[in-house]
Amino acid sequence: MENRIYINTGALEIYRWAPSCPLTERPITLNISEWVPQIAAAGFDGIELWEPHAMRCGAAERTAQQKKLAPLAVFNCYVDFGHIPDASARSVAARIGELNSHLVKYTLPRRIPLATAIANLRLWSEELPEETILCNEIHANCYGETPAEAAQLRTLLPEPRWGEIIHLAEPVEKMRALFDVLGDRIRHCHAVFCDTLMPQGELQPCAPGSRNPQLRVLAGLNYQGSFSIEFVRGARWNVVLPEPDAAESLRFAAEDARKIREFTR
Repeated sequence: MENRIYINTGALEIYRWAPSCPLTERPITLNISEWVPQIAAAGFDGIELWEPHAMRCGAAERTAQQKKLAPLAVFNCYVDFGHIPDASARSVAARIGELNSHLVKYTLPRRIPLATAIANLRLWSEELPEETILCNEIHANCYGETPAEAAQLRTLLPEPRWGEIIHLAEPVEKMRALFDVLGDRIRHCHAVFCDTLMPQGELQPCAPGSRNPQLRVLAGLNYQGSFSIEFVRGARWNVVLPEPDAAESLRFAAEDARKIREFTR
C-alpha cells in the first residue's frame, strides 16, 4: 500500500511566518474548506490542518470544515504545555474532536521542564477521543530532538496512542538512529524540499535529488506512516515582500508530493 501524502494547510498561507507576530494573532487569508476540491485534484490524500485555520476562522467556516474535512487526517496543534490546560487548550481539544482528527501533532519546547510538560500533556490528552493518536514532532529546541531523548519520551509515554513525527530533511544517520529507537512509533513525516532562507527571506528549492537519500532510507525500512508537505518554495518571512498566491503554493506542493511518490509507490 502506498504511503498517504497530505498537504499542511500552513504551506498555503501567505502569513505562515508573519514577522514579530504571535501564532494566535497572525492573519489568515484562506478558508480551507473552499480548497478541498483543489487539494484533492492536486493528488493529495488528505489534509494536515494548521491550528490557526481551525481555530481562527468564522462560524460558517468552522461548520464547513466539519462537513468537508472530517474525518481529518492530521491536526497541527500548538497548545502550550507549560501550564495546566486552560480554556484555550480545552477549546483546541474540542475542535480536534469536532473534526474527528486521526492524528494530532504537538511539540514539547525545552523552555518547559520535562516533567511539567509530560504531566500537562497527559491531562490535555484526556480531553481527546481515546482513539486519537498523539505524535510529538521531533524538532529543534524541543524534547525528543535527539535519538536518546526520543527513547526517553518513549519510556515516559509508552502507551500505543503516543507516536512521533520526523522531518524528511534529517541527516540519514540521525534518521536511521531514530528508527532504531522508535520503530513504528514514527507515524508521520513532515517533508520540505526547500533550503535555508535566502537574504531576501524567500525559501528556495533545494538541489534536485537532495532528499533522495532520506527517501531511500524510508523505503528500505518499509516505512508505513504518512507524509505531509509542510511548506514550499516561495514562502517568505517578511510579508511586506510580494507573496505567491495559494494556488501557486499548491502547485509547488503537488510537485514535491510527486517526488515522494517516486520512492513510495
